[in-house]
Amino acid sequence: MKRDRYTGPFSRTSLPAWRCPSCIEGSLKLVPKSLLIKETVRSLSYHGHEDWEPDWTEENYSALFQCIHCGEHVFSVGKTEVVEVYDDEYGWCLESALQPTYFQPAIQIIPIADECPDDVKVELKSASSLFWTDLSASANRIRTALELILTHKKVKKTQITTSGKRKALSLHRRIELFKAKDAQLAETMLAVKWLGNAGSHTSSLNAHNVLDAFELLDHVIENMFVEKLKKIRKLTKGINKKKGPVPSK
Repeated sequence: MKRDRYTGPFSRTSLPAWRCPSCIEGSLKLVPKSLLIKETVRSLSYHGHEDWEPDWTEENYSALFQCIHCGEHVFSVGKTEVVEVYDDEYGWCLESALQPTYFQPAIQIIPIADECPDDVKVELKSASSLFWTDLSASANRIRTALELILTHKKVKKTQITTSGKRKALSLHRRIELFKAKDAQLAETMLAVKWLGNAGSHTSSLNAHNVLDAFELLDHVIENMFVEKLKKIRKLTKGINKKKGPVPSK
């Protein structure tokens, strides 16, 4: 994962090659002359203040991007942030860098495998969309995706108590049950759970924390649903168990 694509603000002269949400293979390029930046009314009112500084500036932007591979158009809106950049002619100077808050269609933070269940795909797409504007909500969606993955893998969601009542199992307990099948992958799931919990209970999450959650869940999905990796894991397990070659089929 190239994290610098998702941790802005981004210089207008060197925008990231965001992955196209339609074809996945291509990257997005800013359509010439489509970038529009406007200073807010409140920001304009500050200019008369005797202590005014350039970093008081508040601006919103809109822009149009196009995929260099399939031609899909993606709209983006957001705000700007004054940053210091180096110019070969003028040296260090200030620039209004772009800080996206929304893409339509949503840019996917991680590629979603075709084999991934549809309801998990929905949660991942929502998590990607929310990443730019609400990190906590994005982390919660990732946690929900993990819950759905466990359900697809037949990990039970409830149990009967000693009093005969049906009780919902916590995500933590469900991961413990899955641990009997794959202890290593269960450890990865547990890390996703902790980050998802932080999205629900704290406001200390930063972009890198949520990108961690995306990357860990991507590992879970690849190992559980992508056929090629599943075969490799099965082959590895078989060879290690026999401590030698396994019969060919």
